[in-house]
Amino acid sequence: MVLKNLDVYYLLMNESINFESKKEVSVTLPALETLKNPEIGNSPWSEDIRNNPELIRQTKIRSEARDSLTEITESTSDITTSIDEALSSGEVKDVDAVRFYLAYTELLLDDSTNNRIVLYFPFELLPNLNPDKNLELSTEVLEAQKSFVDAYKTAWYSLLSTHELRADYADGDVVEVEYQTEPHSLVVKAAHIIPMLIEYNVLTLEEVLDILENTPDSILQQSIADALFTMKGGDQISEEQLDRITNSPQHFVSNVGIILKNTANTPETEGFIEEDNLRALINDLEKLKNNLEESIANVDDNTMTEGRKNWLIEQKTNDLIEDYALRISVLIKEDTLTPEALMKLIDEKSSESSPLPLLVVESIRIAIESFTKEESGSAHEMFVKHSFVLGNLKASDNKQVQHNVERALHHFYSLGVLNEEELLSYDIKPSSLDIDPSKVTETMSNEIDIFTDITKRIESHPELSRLVYPVIIFLGSRMKGYAKEDADVDVAIFVRPETEEKDRSRIQSLISEVLSEVSVDEKVMEFWLDEEGDGLTIKNYENPDPQRGDNTLTHPLTGTWCGNERIVEELYQRLMPQYLYSEDKTVLGEDLRQVWLKELEHNILQYRLMHKGYDRFNAAQGGVHSSDKAPIDGDSVFYDSGYRRLATKLFTDHVFLPQLQKK
Repeated sequence: MVLKNLDVYYLLMNESINFESKKEVSVTLPALETLKNPEIGNSPWSEDIRNNPELIRQTKIRSEARDSLTEITESTSDITTSIDEALSSGEVKDVDAVRFYLAYTELLLDDSTNNRIVLYFPFELLPNLNPDKNLELSTEVLEAQKSFVDAYKTAWYSLLSTHELRADYADGDVVEVEYQTEPHSLVVKAAHIIPMLIEYNVLTLEEVLDILENTPDSILQQSIADALFTMKGGDQISEEQLDRITNSPQHFVSNVGIILKNTANTPETEGFIEEDNLRALINDLEKLKNNLEESIANVDDNTMTEGRKNWLIEQKTNDLIEDYALRISVLIKEDTLTPEALMKLIDEKSSESSPLPLLVVESIRIAIESFTKEESGSAHEMFVKHSFVLGNLKASDNKQVQHNVERALHHFYSLGVLNEEELLSYDIKPSSLDIDPSKVTETMSNEIDIFTDITKRIESHPELSRLVYPVIIFLGSRMKGYAKEDADVDVAIFVRPETEEKDRSRIQSLISEVLSEVSVDEKVMEFWLDEEGDGLTIKNYENPDPQRGDNTLTHPLTGTWCGNERIVEELYQRLMPQYLYSEDKTVLGEDLRQVWLKELEHNILQYRLMHKGYDRFNAAQGGVHSSDKAPIDGDSVFYDSGYRRLATKLFTDHVFLPQLQKK
């Protein structure tokens, strides 16, 4: 949602707009949050639901898992340290490890829908049960670890039949259905984490080959083959094991073995350029960027949206800059290219459309991050040396340059190169992606004032209030802690059951008028409601419409509600129970609860957080150790140690929708 002019809004608020005092407007925290934690707000859920024994039991299981995970993660100073190393050094206490593994064993065994958490579970927290690891662990710890590994493997095996969009775990580049020219690439993502599971002795190569030789699923076969190529690049496959693969009686497997044998490992190398060639390289980059923008801009409008064009230009430009910055960062690390020389280059070569300022920011970031992994003290010295360059670029009029400088500074802070005082000196506050939903009224106070005004205007409008409920829900990355200042806020309304289809254009016109009155310029999603017995349900429509929500979406569960308090309670009593009593309900042949849980996972862990949000604030740590990461998309944030810790906590906290039984 775009708030065009807050000054205009507050001017309007001071005018004599008289709403009836009886029309109390309430702000209600997301339904899932008040379901688990009714004490954090005035929960509109019915007393029967709040006091449901099954809900209370499941909530306690998740609370115990979350708290035990927090205890472990706060005890380890380096997120790439394995749990066994932390136990051996005394960083993690035996009692905390036992509690942690028993809690997540119970979570996995309690409900099969929790199995998907194994996709995100931190590799470093997987217990290594190899008897040759020479670590002296207590019997209690070993027993808890074994129970967990058994539950983990059962969950992992259950995911081998699940086909998913590959892009969901890579770059998020999922083309809209109406613009697709070819099918999306599918993957069994559980197979892509095989290299790490073998590294931690959760699986053996024999177990993996047994799956590969006996499955008729071609997508699973290819996904396992992807993992084997990455393992080969990480020296995880011996010559004897290669012979075993090559001599397999299964034709596909033996072909994979032959290709593996003929694939030489290529060591990862740092790019390097001579200083004399720097200007030629920059000219080359300028030319490449211009060609890229022209080629994408010339794409037929019938095959690509304007938003997708802009996204592709940004992505491809960033990829180009990253490639060049890797090479230039070597000169910065060696002090061959000084901060003064960098500023001179910018002054001489930079223009309004030039990628050079971005290139300089990224080169400094990469140089300092690589120093952090080698010598943390040197990393801070390098930051101090280049701080005036970053300060000048942050003052740039170019928003993208400003964003990239802020990203670099957040990265340095996440690595401990900067302290909080130094970060604040750039007028940047530390950010937590594990945002507390109960704080939304504080973090979005200005927007809430506007939404409150909008709902009052809807209720006071005779015609509009007859067509839609005086309630809106809002959600988006602004509420999750990783949005840019100019990020949208998604807004939705509920259309009354008695409203006819012919009134839709009138609703959209009236809503636009209300929004324009408070300087808001954005389309609003509509949820059309229908009567179903004593309750309400969300209508589905055959033809997709981005402005019309259907009953597969979870916006009512994850959005903050704002509106007439009595109406909010009425909608909660009549609409929201459908999410908790959905046994035997399906949509397009798929279990509806499973659809909702996957939607929650996608919105909370993948969309924006994995593809944009996490990297904006955190430097890469851990990940895939192989010279051939590409087969499993190993450069994705999905494999990052910090992301996986956060994702596991978010899954435990928020990918939650209990199945209750009616009395």
